[in-house]
Amino acid sequence: MAELGRKIETARSEMSGDRREVAVLFADLCGYTSISEKLDPEEIGLLVNQLLQELAGAVQRYGGHVDKFIGDAVMALFGAPVAHEDDPDRAVLAALDMLKVMERHAEGTDTPLQLRIGINLGEVVAGTVGSGQGVQYTVMGDAVNVASRLEHEAVPNTVLVSESLARRLSGRFAVEPLGAVELRGRSEPIRTYRVTGLRTEAAPAVEDRAPLVGRAVELEQLGAFLGEVAAGRGGALVV
Repeated sequence: MAELGRKIETARSEMSGDRREVAVLFADLCGYTSISEKLDPEEIGLLVNQLLQELAGAVQRYGGHVDKFIGDAVMALFGAPVAHEDDPDRAVLAALDMLKVMERHAEGTDTPLQLRIGINLGEVVAGTVGSGQGVQYTVMGDAVNVASRLEHEAVPNTVLVSESLARRLSGRFAVEPLGAVELRGRSEPIRTYRVTGLRTEAAPAVEDRAPLVGRAVELEQLGAFLGEVAAGRGGALVV
């Protein structure tokens, strides 16, 4: 335990960064078994490389950062190193574009691959690790682990997101609650949602608002005031 503690402190001292909220996306290609019989290893390598580059393009198109490629998977960040107010939306838009990449691939080949995507929103430590030419920008924290676990839980060709991310999405997405799932390495289950696409009508993706209670008089005053404004008679409303 003492040795582990020293390693953690050493890694912490080597990483210069800051805490920030980031949407972490993992996308993993699957389905090699069905294509391995039809393609030789070099052809499979070329195909996977092409797909990974197109998936990375979807991330960059929405202002995300490709953190790394892990074999046949992509880890991407929205909120680091550059943050936007709508990073959760950007992450999901990129994920939906990734699925379109796979659809286009499936249309033109008899050796289709599939894609699992998991996205989580949480606090991480973002910064550089390593030294010399081995310096790399990355993020660390439990939010990364949860995103990776969500990807493993996702049904192929779907986008699975955590509750923390779903509640921060705008009303442009259709979101289906799936309930809580047990993720390996976590003591508490995580509530998950499947993003099924863009909505035709704007509405909150995940309802998180309490109704107004005991405000009938105030609402009536507000309605009357808005009627006056619509009639061209301005004023001030004090409730």
